[in-house]
Amino acid sequence: MCKRNIPNAAAGTLAVAAALLGPGGACLLDPYHALDPQARRLWLSVVAEALPLFGQTPEVALATLVLPLIGLAGAALMLRRARGDAAAMRAWALLGLLSLASIALSLAQTRSAVTAQAMAVPGAAALGYLGRERLKASASLLARVFGSVLLFLCVSGLLPRIAIALTLGTPPTAREETDATATAACMAPATLGRFDSLPPGTMLATLDATPALVTHSHQTGIAGPYHRNGAAIVAVMRAWAGDDAQALATIHRYGVRYVVLCGAPAEGAVYIKRNAHGLYARLARGDAPIWLIRVPLAGTPWHVWQIADRTPLPGG
Repeated sequence: MCKRNIPNAAAGTLAVAAALLGPGGACLLDPYHALDPQARRLWLSVVAEALPLFGQTPEVALATLVLPLIGLAGAALMLRRARGDAAAMRAWALLGLLSLASIALSLAQTRSAVTAQAMAVPGAAALGYLGRERLKASASLLARVFGSVLLFLCVSGLLPRIAIALTLGTPPTAREETDATATAACMAPATLGRFDSLPPGTMLATLDATPALVTHSHQTGIAGPYHRNGAAIVAVMRAWAGDDAQALATIHRYGVRYVVLCGAPAEGAVYIKRNAHGLYARLARGDAPIWLIRVPLAGTPWHVWQIADRTPLPGG
């Protein structure tokens, strides 16, 4: 049976290798090779989860690696204890290799840490089980009870992450907390549903806000934060960070009816940094160009404008 499976396994391995290495190893060396180069420069370069883990702050990098390293330690310990049991050794060795690979991938791209943390669960659970067995043998009730709580906090990564946050973390400023609260209020489904009171049309919104706006209202958007939509991402970013001519080029190209913004999203700070006189920066400080007409949207913190070359809405 095993010998008959060898050709199939070899063929599968070759197929996977061909997919990863051809053409020119693009998939393996650069998974975003198909992304519009301008979208990579303007957008992907500032997406936190797409950055290497070593490009994050020390707090984020260490907190991200805590659970994967605990799980890897647990897998190594179980592999050592499984000597003499070939099946168990293969299982723990495979898990350890997958954990190492996922940790290496997270160093190249932070989003891969999700896989590394999932791979860590069996090893961390094994450490918890072994530790609990030792605690159960203790004659002290306090050791059994409080030791179990401390054990859980350690093997789950919670206690190390708290220590990292207290040591390396920087408390948010009052302004940052206010901005985060305001931005969260903008994205409430009930708030977004208020856009249904306006006639349907295409909106120029921030990339991060567009999916929620489209989901919770009958409005449409240009692009969301999805790398396969590179040309549209470039158009949105150029409109927000560009002058009137660049913004209007995107607006007319995509048939935009509304320009909308709300709160103080991190994406907005990128546009302001790139051009303090661009469309986003102007609207954020209340300086709307003459080709935009303010449209009231009752009961929401959203700022909405309609393109002036369209028929103004009632009350606009």
